[in-house]
Amino acid sequence: MNAEPIREEQRQWLNTAGIHDIMSEILHWQEEIEKGLEYFWVVGLDNEDSLLFIELIDPESLEGETADPMDIFSFALQKKAKKILLVHNHPSGDPAPTEAEKDLTDHMIQVGKIVDTEVLDHLIITPKAYFSFAEKGLMDELAESTKWEPPYKTAERLRRQAEEIGRERGRREGEREGRRQIAAELKKRGVERATILETTGLSEEELDEL
Repeated sequence: MNAEPIREEQRQWLNTAGIHDIMSEILHWQEEIEKGLEYFWVVGLDNEDSLLFIELIDPESLEGETADPMDIFSFALQKKAKKILLVHNHPSGDPAPTEAEKDLTDHMIQVGKIVDTEVLDHLIITPKAYFSFAEKGLMDELAESTKWEPPYKTAERLRRQAEEIGRERGRREGEREGRRQIAAELKKRGVERATILETTGLSEEELDEL
């Protein structure tokens, strides 16, 4: 692993296009060493969204879908970064993501939730263009994925859903009972049947039971 030095003028957080400009400059430096290789970086941010570091990840640790999340998160955790961006280049010149890259991003988003380090974006760069997962809505889509969700997170999510269903059911039952009480009072006062039904939303059968 290799962390790129951050110049003072680069420390303030930039938009995606700005990150692309910085990373394109770094890519140019890397290609001066050896062209045609695929590089992968992690960009770390602090709570104020300022750049903390740009770390080059060892390519051997990023083969296919078997990447070790700690190769991506270890430096971020050491530096106490609260947010990261994933950045890599496509030597082909086409910045469109592959399914394996989408899956890797999905995995890292879930790991980020566990270690409290948000993955803001995955940027695929070429010298002339870039593809931003965030700009294309893929980060939001992948954040809803449960493929890489650990079992305890799945159990926690299902428990929250069950509690919400229970609260909603209780709320509906409470509202229904309230409407029944209103209907009974209106019926006692001799209000027309059609008016009671329209006011309370009860069914004919429910009103007959009162």
